Amino acid sequence: VEMQDSYGDGWNGNMLNIGGTEMSLYAGDSGNDTYNCIITCDFPEIPVIVNNAESDFGFSITNSTGDVVVSGGSNFEGTLCLNPDECYDLNLASADGNGNTGATIQIGSEEFGWTGFSFWYAYHYSVAGNGCPIYGCTDPNADNYDPEADINETSPGDSSNPCLYYGCMDSNADNYDSQANFDDSSCEYSCADESEDVYLLSCDGGTWQYEISWQLIASDGSLAASGGAPENTGICLAPGCYDVNMSDTFGDGWNGNTLIIGDMTFGIADGYSGSGIFVAGVDPESCGVFFGCTDAEAANYDPVATNDDGSCYYACDEEGWESVVITTTQGDYPYEIAWNIEDADGNILVSAGELGGGIDFSNPGLINTWVCLDLNACYT
Repeated sequence: VEMQDSYGDGWNGNMLNIGGTEMSLYAGDSGNDTYNCIITCDFPEIPVIVNNAESDFGFSITNSTGDVVVSGGSNFEGTLCLNPDECYDLNLASADGNGNTGATIQIGSEEFGWTGFSFWYAYHYSVAGNGCPIYGCTDPNADNYDPEADINETSPGDSSNPCLYYGCMDSNADNYDSQANFDDSSCEYSCADESEDVYLLSCDGGTWQYEISWQLIASDGSLAASGGAPENTGICLAPGCYDVNMSDTFGDGWNGNTLIIGDMTFGIADGYSGSGIFVAGVDPESCGVFFGCTDAEAANYDPVATNDDGSCYYACDEEGWESVVITTTQGDYPYEIAWNIEDADGNILVSAGELGGGIDFSNPGLINTWVCLDLNACYT
C-alpha cells in the first residue's frame, strides 16, 4: 500500500482503513504499508519506544530505498528489524503543527528528539545500520577531498557540491583563478601605470548589502572607482585626495557594513548618504584630513581632528583603574543578541540588548563606548 503526502509532514491524523486494518503515513512525504501480509525478520530486532509524546505526534523509520519499515503514533512501542547492511532514517511529525513538545523516540540505545525549525516535521539521518553512506567531496583535485566519501554531497539533507577549491576569486587580480570557489585571500594586484599605487578595497561586514553603493572621485572630478557590497578587490590610484561618496537606498545607514580603502575606513551610521576623503600617498593635511581623537568625552580630545585614529583614552576617578574601549561588530540579526559585564559583586557595569529573552529592535546588542575597569579584577 503506497502512501504520499504533498507537504512532507505525514497525514496529520488521517487514517486509511482496509477491511478493519488501519494504516497511516505518520511522518514524511511517502511510505508504504502492507495488508494481509506475513512478514518475517531474519535480522536482530531492536526496541523502538516513543516517550513523552502528545497525541498529535507521529514518526516513521525508512530504509535506504525510502520504504517505511516502522511507523506509529504517540503510544507506539515495538521493534525495528535491523539489517546491519542497511541505513535507516527517522522522520518525526506533528499533526497539529506543535513542533517540539518534548517528545523523543528511542531506537535501541539511541534517543532522538525534535530538530530543525519546522513546526510540522523533523528529520534525523543515518540513525541506525552500518550501510549508511559517507557524504563529502569525492574529487581528488579539491582541497577538501575526502577519500572515505561515497556521495559527493554536503549532507543527506543538502545535495550541494561540497568540494572546495582555494584560490583568488577576484577577476581583477593578477592571479585570478577561474576554478576557485573559496577565496583564500591570496589575490595579488599590480598597476600598469607606474605612477599609481595599489590599494586593497573591501566593502562588507553587515546586512542589507543590496542597499549600498559608493564612489571614489578624483580631484579632477573623474570617477576613480565605484561599487557596492560585498566587494573585495584592489584598485590603482595616483597620489592625491579623493572624495568618497556613499549612499543607502533605504535610508537607515549601512547596517554594519564598512568601506575600507588601504588603512582608512568609511561608512554611514544613519541616513541616506555620507561622505569622506581618502588620502592616497600625499600629506593628509593637504587634503584637509587630520588624525586624532574625535570623542569630546575623551581626555585627549582633539577638536581639530577630522578622523579618529583610535588613540582616545579616558580619565578614571578610581586610582589604578584604566579606561577600556568596548565595541561590538555588527553581523546578522543584531536585535537578537544581548550581553552584560558584571563585577565580582554582581554589579552590572555595561549592558546592551534585551537581556532575559525577547527581541528589541530599538535596543540591539550593539555598542561603542568605554568603561573604567580595575585591570587586576575579574569580570564576567
